[in-house]
Amino acid sequence: MRNAFLTLMLSVAAISCGSRTNSIEIGVNRPNLFKYNVVEGDEEQTLRNQCDKIDQIYSSGCREMRLTITDFKYVDRLTRHIRYANSKGMRVTVNFLGVNVYPDSVKRIPPMGPPRRWGGWPAHQMDLDKARREFGHAISTWHDAGCRIQAIEVGNEQGWCEFNGDFPVLPKGEGMCYDSTYTWDTLPEGVPEGIRKLAEVTKIVRMQVDSLWNGSRDRPQVLVGGLNRHVEMDWCRSVGGTFLLPELVLMIYKGTFPGQKEREDLLEYADGVGIHMYPHPAYDASYDNKVAYIKDYIHTMMDPIMKVTRLPMYVTEVGFRSKGPEHEKERLELFKAMMQAFEETCSLYDWRLVQIYSWDASENHTFIDEEGNQLESAAIFAR
Repeated sequence: MRNAFLTLMLSVAAISCGSRTNSIEIGVNRPNLFKYNVVEGDEEQTLRNQCDKIDQIYSSGCREMRLTITDFKYVDRLTRHIRYANSKGMRVTVNFLGVNVYPDSVKRIPPMGPPRRWGGWPAHQMDLDKARREFGHAISTWHDAGCRIQAIEVGNEQGWCEFNGDFPVLPKGEGMCYDSTYTWDTLPEGVPEGIRKLAEVTKIVRMQVDSLWNGSRDRPQVLVGGLNRHVEMDWCRSVGGTFLLPELVLMIYKGTFPGQKEREDLLEYADGVGIHMYPHPAYDASYDNKVAYIKDYIHTMMDPIMKVTRLPMYVTEVGFRSKGPEHEKERLELFKAMMQAFEETCSLYDWRLVQIYSWDASENHTFIDEEGNQLESAAIFAR
């Protein structure tokens, strides 16, 4: 019975949530598509190359895609991507990741290897007036072009030093988690102020979206940018990484963090919360043990969040590492186990979508080989 049920779930690439009429769509991330296969001086050829990538994703059976924008100068290019995906019936989530909404005097922190591989901005120095202008231009461009956007995710892993430059990087072996024993004044300088500014940007985006779509059923949902938690601390500690528990990030949004003076509830401007999960069950574990492990991971991360908010949850990143063709059968089984774990926890957490990281943007997380052929694990998207 279990195998038959999983076959059915795999065939429709969605998880039914108990008695709910909606289901959780299974999609994929394709970050930085606007940088893929660029032909200098030939924008139309560049766009054809990038739309070919959307075709490749579509051919897998995937109908849900998360695109990122890291630079506002690519708004027009991303507009074409969204419209092309829409023309094929694909739903699109847009993630604003590390965009420049800072004064000219503020410089981006350069990459330095784990745990700050991508660099980042000191969020507390954000210019909210510049954010209002830049986000407003991007969102109005997409609205006026007729883009159908399922969700707009504001920020990315804002409670983690990888993407929020306010968090310190500590000596290797001394990485740590800031937990509920900390107050506004005892967190590292700038950390709570920066997260609160990101909450202000969420409010700005929501008000812009409401104004443009004006009650339309097609209004994009506005999400708190993907929150993560290092449930397994070994790697985080080894590289000197630091992070704030996701439930505490949400408390700063709500104005309920210990010692916080600003009390306006900015979480009320969000339609949902982006969640990032990277569990590490053993590839050679039994199927049932994989399901149990992933469910334990989900409970560890989500139960504290449920004490802060009951907003819908959008899993905008989740994944298992690619370990070579010889391990693709086990990797596909991990994705099946993941699907079952989400299905079995639907009554506890209001899952709305699951977007796997990533189609091919990382050699450690990919669904295609070097020749562009789909790996066995891409069957998770089949309909």
